Amino acid sequence: MADYQQLCQADDDEEVKFSTPNVFITYKRRWFYLFVVCLAQISNALIWINFSPIANLGTEYYKVSYDAINWLSLMYMIVSIPFTLPSTWLIDKLGVRYGMLIGTWMNAVGSIVRCFSILPIFSNSGRFAILMIGQFICALAQTFILFIPTKFSFVWFSEQQRSLANSIAIGSNFFGILIGSILSPLIVPNISKIPLLLYLSVIPALIAALLSLGIRSAQPPTPSCQAIVYVQQPFLLSLLRLFRSKSYVVLFIGCGLAIGCFNTLSTLVQQMMCPFGYDNVTVGFCLGWFIGAGSLGSLVFGYFADKTGKLEEISKILYATSSIAYILLVLV
Repeated sequence: MADYQQLCQADDDEEVKFSTPNVFITYKRRWFYLFVVCLAQISNALIWINFSPIANLGTEYYKVSYDAINWLSLMYMIVSIPFTLPSTWLIDKLGVRYGMLIGTWMNAVGSIVRCFSILPIFSNSGRFAILMIGQFICALAQTFILFIPTKFSFVWFSEQQRSLANSIAIGSNFFGILIGSILSPLIVPNISKIPLLLYLSVIPALIAALLSLGIRSAQPPTPSCQAIVYVQQPFLLSLLRLFRSKSYVVLFIGCGLAIGCFNTLSTLVQQMMCPFGYDNVTVGFCLGWFIGAGSLGSLVFGYFADKTGKLEEISKILYATSSIAYILLVLV
């Protein structure tokens, strides 16, 4: 037990080695913690996608251009570039508990700040500036919320349940995008309902922040699996080893391009479809179908890859087919 506590308290430049305990224990509270992680993912994704399916109404309400509305989505991607590594290091250093507290409360504060953008005491440019400030805070929160699941599942779940916990937590982000894409056009049929959308976005963010106070520790009292008790790698050393791997670099670039295409389509789908006569509700459902089909496909192919072990072959096939489909979508 002392060895395990030594691992949890190790400095970033240390490697800790010790004997393996005979018994590994998982705790029921991990499911509550997983729920909080999932709710944080959902709420942050909702805020990101809020205005994409109703971009035309956003431009009318705030008296800005489409490019300005697109920056609400781009903010998340731009902020993640300089802040991902520092936030990941902090999560690794401080643990899941403080990472969740920082991420969820920052997300809640950002969602509340966005609500001040509807006040008539500010000019049009001032109101949109306030909206952007709130969006920036939520984007900064994303760098904590989005990267917690891997660390959380590693620390709290057994090796048999780790993939499941990680999949549920990461999938919650896509679920948030899914329901946000569908609900935004339904909630906002005209510009008078935009304040309601901002108010409703606060609710899940604030609930997640309050529930995060119930996360009482960064790690369980005893280790959950054998892997956690062997060696803690220094953060920077692990990072350098990753980028020395050619396979990882290829995966890094491929995943980055795929996520970039997904985010671009999610952001611009309303502006792509509305000139052809589609309304916002139809756009929202199309985007929801796009995300739902992808989520279903990930479950099916993930299960198949786990059973067959042909992860590389399946990845190549999916990358090729998705690239062809994306090109056809753009051309047609």
